[in-house]
Amino acid sequence: TLCRSEREYGGYDFFPNCAKNAFEVALQTLKDRAASYGADDKNVRAWLAAQDIVFENCSGDTQIPSELGADSVTWLRKDRDYQIAAAHFYSLKFDEARARFEKIGSDADSPWQEIAGYLVARTLIREGSLGNDEKKKRELFEQAEKRLQSVIASGGKYANAAKQLLALVKYQIHPEERVVELGRTLSAGGTENLRQDLIDYVWLLDKFEERINKAE
Repeated sequence: TLCRSEREYGGYDFFPNCAKNAFEVALQTLKDRAASYGADDKNVRAWLAAQDIVFENCSGDTQIPSELGADSVTWLRKDRDYQIAAAHFYSLKFDEARARFEKIGSDADSPWQEIAGYLVARTLIREGSLGNDEKKKRELFEQAEKRLQSVIASGGKYANAAKQLLALVKYQIHPEERVVELGRTLSAGGTENLRQDLIDYVWLLDKFEERINKAE
């Protein structure tokens, strides 16, 4: 499906709602399901129709795929649970999205179980990033920090992605710690995120300089 990836927020601002990775994951999942069950299988077609609905939320409105009953095949029900959670996330219904990702995370039979904890953290970060209440924003980022640390400690498939997201959280709520961390990383030659690390480092230094000048 073709859709805008940005969504309006606050009546005049736009932000990137559906990242490139979201489309890549959907495409790979579709390929996997088609390879397993056949491109013309009715359940694969149902999966694709639901995914189109999910991506309608990238740029506006709230479109949620329908729930499936116990009579549906297991793989489609598990995928639909994930699709519904994602649709709530893209439609900015963060509490509902978080609750659904939590449920997926406790479902040992779901192929999406491992990524669920990481996605819970993403809902917290997205909600915090869009909010105006500084106290609430910090609380959300602190919750996300704990979630991401748990994902990293597990050493699973999404540990590296969680580290990158944790860097964003530190950038927001622990700027002093983050600037020291970035200084050490850059002094050691950097990482695969060298460009972003350098941008963050310079921005934080400017922020601290501005704070010092204001204090003086």
